[in-house]
Amino acid sequence: MENVLRIKEKIRKETHERNLKDFFLRLRCLDRAGEDYPDATALKKSLAFLHFYQKEFSPFVNKDMYFAGIVGYFYLPRNRVGLVEDIGHYCANYKTLIDRGVNGIRAQIIKGKPTDAVGKENKKAFLESLDLFVAYMLKHAEEAERQSLEDCDEKQRNNLLRMASDIRWISVHKPKSFMQGIQLIWFAHSYILLKPYTNTITFGNLDRILGGLYETDVKKGLLDREEAVKILCHFILSIMPMNRDTQNISLGGSDENGNYFENDLGNKLLRMFYSILKILFMKGILRLQRHRESISFVRGAAECQKARYFTIFVTNSDLWCFRSGPLVGTVIKFNRWENLSKRRYSTR
Repeated sequence: MENVLRIKEKIRKETHERNLKDFFLRLRCLDRAGEDYPDATALKKSLAFLHFYQKEFSPFVNKDMYFAGIVGYFYLPRNRVGLVEDIGHYCANYKTLIDRGVNGIRAQIIKGKPTDAVGKENKKAFLESLDLFVAYMLKHAEEAERQSLEDCDEKQRNNLLRMASDIRWISVHKPKSFMQGIQLIWFAHSYILLKPYTNTITFGNLDRILGGLYETDVKKGLLDREEAVKILCHFILSIMPMNRDTQNISLGGSDENGNYFENDLGNKLLRMFYSILKILFMKGILRLQRHRESISFVRGAAECQKARYFTIFVTNSDLWCFRSGPLVGTVIKFNRWENLSKRRYSTR
């Protein structure tokens, strides 16, 4: 993980300066939306804000990172230009985005047949927002291509060209690789957080959302264990400058049919967390069902918890959860203490 630490230190100043400029840009765009559309609805003002921002923002592309895009951690002031209120805490449906792609979602919107004026206005706004989102992604692809023509070594140039190619693909098609899937999720996540008053958008079950792409790449020989962990570390590096309240990643849990879910990608995420959290801070939720999860999954969670860098709530049908702080073999089940080592999994 020395390489991750090196990249982190390298981009720290650059991301801070970029975030500060982006903060003031969003303020200007907010003020302009309010001045140009003083009597418009919150929806129209929000779209105006996104249009103004699209014209002026500078895409963030770092030739040493695998993913393009970054979002500022500065909160925009409330009660400004009459935009919508805080949307609160929620989890965006990134699985649908991965399964259908941008054009699949566009087709779904077009199929809608609203009959009232509000519904028709919303449909138009959805399509307009989607077009702005695609333009947002393509601006990063153009920046990556521009940087590839500058002074950089072969590895950096190949990374920039791969990044640009991935972005152009996902702007039209659904992702076909693990790397493209993460890039699309990250763009969507950062774009949602551009809007004022967004609070916490949880990533959800990334092991389930990206599991199909991960398994396909592994079977084709396009991705190995070490590369997968490295890709995930770069993903966390992209999240690092955000510093929102919480950006939870859930692992394990139940599938759509209520059956226990666990896959190899979840284990890779746990390994990545344990490796990288010595230099970065991240929170996670791990859902388990007693006597059904694998030993490696539980031990991976225990190691993260003992490291003091990771708070894990292990919850599901029987409401188990690891206690906050270092895990010392203790589980809270309802209001009764039990020693974890008495169960079939030991943390020692």
